This record gives sequence, C-alpha cells and structure tokens, in this order.
Amino acid sequence: MKRSINIITKRAVLTASLACAISITACSQDSTGADADTKDILTKLALGDTSVLKDGQQEEWYIPDFQSDEFTYEYTLLDLDGDGKEEMIIQMENQPEGFSSVFHVEDNKVVCWFSDSLEQTCFDYPLDNGSMVEEYNYGGSITYNIFKYDATGETEPITELFVREDNNGDESIKCPEFLIDGNEVSKEKFEQELKSQILDHQLDSSAWTKI
Repeated sequence: MKRSINIITKRAVLTASLACAISITACSQDSTGADADTKDILTKLALGDTSVLKDGQQEEWYIPDFQSDEFTYEYTLLDLDGDGKEEMIIQMENQPEGFSSVFHVEDNKVVCWFSDSLEQTCFDYPLDNGSMVEEYNYGGSITYNIFKYDATGETEPITELFVREDNNGDESIKCPEFLIDGNEVSKEKFEQELKSQILDHQLDSSAWTKI
C-alpha cells in the first residue's frame, strides 16, 4: 500500500509541474495548440502511459517503466529537429551513461528515436541549442560526436572532437593528441572548440525535471 501511495503522489506532483510548464508556454505557441498537444502526449509517456506509443515501439526499443521505484529518471524538452515542436529526452537521473533516450511525437503517437542502457562508456546527451553529443570514453581518449536529428529521426553529423592525454603506458600510441574532424590541432585550439561547441551549451540541473 505504501508503494502505491508513493507512486500516486509522485505522479500527482509531476502532473502538476508539467501542467504549470505547459500553461506558461502555451501563449507563445501558435493558435493550433499543436506544441501543447505534443507536450501532453509526451507527459503521458513519462507518467507511465504506454498506450501513447506507436505500435511496435516497445519491441523495437528498450523503454523502461519510468515510474519504477528501482531507478530514478529525469526529462527535458528540446526541439531537436527544428520543426518548432519539442522532443522529450529521458535519462537516468544525473547518469546518462546508465540510460538515455529520445522520444518524438508523430501523428499523435510517440516514437522512440534513440534508447541505450548498455554502453556505459558511450552515451548521448543534449545541448541547449538542440544539438546532441555522443561521448565515447575509451583507453585514455574521449571522442565527442556532435550531431542533430532530422525530421525522420535520422542523425546528421556536425563536428567530431577527439582528445587523448593518456596512453596508459603504451608508447606506440600517440599522446597527447587533439583532433577536430580528423585534423590535428593544438591543445589550445581544441579546448576553444570544445568550449564553444559543447561546454558553453551543456544543460544545468535546473533544465531537468525529476520523474
């Protein structure tokens, strides 16, 4: 009984906060209310209503129960494909490497564009300008693949940044190494690009709502 009460309370709080967010932004949307409808549909998914998913999505993608007490999730809303309507990014709270996903509304149904809970060393996260980053950490190196989504959910590459400052004692591996789109650059140039492309656009904790 206690667990049921907690879940109901959590849903009530989330519903209230999302309703407030929708009411604040509604006046800035077009008269059709299309964006408010999109948010409402995505909100239902976050609240555990899988009926809003397009047929076959749960078979094609790993979509956990976001209301489960086993893990805590958080979401943010951003326009990732430039159509004026927001997508919902859901990730494990403060741990995109544990789980991250992207959901889009198409014909009043939710489709999943991305979902990953397996690759701990490679994970995606959004930037405040609507771009995404795939960050891959391996063997003392980090690769940042910056990309955007198009209207179909396909990805379009923007920039690739690569840095290696530790070769784990393997002298055959060049270190340090700094690359932008495969071209070697100085450390200073790399750090400038990293800052302008990613660090200046990372979301802070206030941009995320706990589910």
